[in-house]
Amino acid sequence: MKKLLALFGALTLTSVSASTVVACGDPDDNGGGTTNPPSTEKHNLDDLFTTNEINTLKINMGNNKEEEGRAFTNAEKLFIGTTIEVLDLNYVDNSSPKGQKFKDIGVSETNWSNSLEAMPKTLLENNEQSFMQLIDIINLYDENEVVIDPTTGGSVQTFSNYEVKLNFNYSYLKEANKDKSWYENTEKLIEKVNEGEISVIISELVVTWYDFS
Repeated sequence: MKKLLALFGALTLTSVSASTVVACGDPDDNGGGTTNPPSTEKHNLDDLFTTNEINTLKINMGNNKEEEGRAFTNAEKLFIGTTIEVLDLNYVDNSSPKGQKFKDIGVSETNWSNSLEAMPKTLLENNEQSFMQLIDIINLYDENEVVIDPTTGGSVQTFSNYEVKLNFNYSYLKEANKDKSWYENTEKLIEKVNEGEISVIISELVVTWYDFS
């Protein structure tokens, strides 16, 4: 009888120990426990960026077409300004369905922005169509359409419903961010988000033109 009781006690202890091992880890932490391995799902840009209209965006630009690099600098400012605004409108880190998607991707708003903001030079070098359209904004300067700002002396021109397209392309992302300190986060974006394009409408793009040359 003593042998049977000892055996029963050993089996009970083994059972409790096994239960403890199975239970450890948070089943909601995307890999901390054994019941919920990390998600391999890829997310679509359309599901992440659902609010793509910016009410007003104000940017200072140079209007001297002869100044070397000015057209690119203008386009870069517009690209970066749009990136910051559209992320601010859409990035959430909460329990909402969209918030859970951003959490699953595991990249902060700052590193999303860093990865996208690094792209203009690479887009220019590859003559990427959407970015080249931004390059042309310098040609929209019209001295007959501007209003002089009495405080700054800048020439203010307003464009309605201006469209900016942000290209989310793996090869461009890799090239633009390969030497950056946040490259690990860029790789996460590539692993967790499908390629595509974020189309943004700026209801009122207010450009203050200066001759910086």
